[in-house]
Amino acid sequence: MESGKRKILSVVIIVALVVSVLLNIYQAYSASSPNANFTFTWGPDTQSVVQGTLKMEITLRIDGENLTVIIKVNDDDYDTGDYVGLGFMNASNPADYEAYALYANNKTIFPAVTDISGRTVSTWGSGLQPGPHKVTFDPKTGYTFVIKFPWTPQNQFPPKAYNPIRFIRRADEFPNLNILNVGFEDGFGRAVFTRFGFTFP
Repeated sequence: MESGKRKILSVVIIVALVVSVLLNIYQAYSASSPNANFTFTWGPDTQSVVQGTLKMEITLRIDGENLTVIIKVNDDDYDTGDYVGLGFMNASNPADYEAYALYANNKTIFPAVTDISGRTVSTWGSGLQPGPHKVTFDPKTGYTFVIKFPWTPQNQFPPKAYNPIRFIRRADEFPNLNILNVGFEDGFGRAVFTRFGFTFP
């Protein structure tokens, strides 16, 4: 009887240790790969990109010093002129920002100058070139833009790696300083824009 109790106690201790180890692995993974998710919608009275409601889902993911931004937009027709405008801004100094115009054909014009809402108002540099993003389009669900930083433009000299993660790191010391402007504009100039602050746990 005593040996049976010892076996049960041993099993309980082993299970507790395994659970503890798995929990630590999960917490370490969560800490090194935080996500922030946002969803925005515009009804038919506030946008003309689609009939009905336009939905934009945004995921920000940090893995070490790498930043991935995933943006889904339920636009139902493909056009190479469709683009996402992405602008990372320091709230304490609006002149401190990085902005990107990311087209549906996986090209970009960089640098890009955006207005306060994230809409591209002018572009300069070396013209269209491959961007830091890959785009897929499904007529049933719309666009998925997957944007990965850091990024070094091919035609820029001297080469410079652009990585808006510095804006995100700043929030570790000064919470709520990170602002992201996101816009989607189709090839006919119909557009939606949003702006929000974010921090990572």
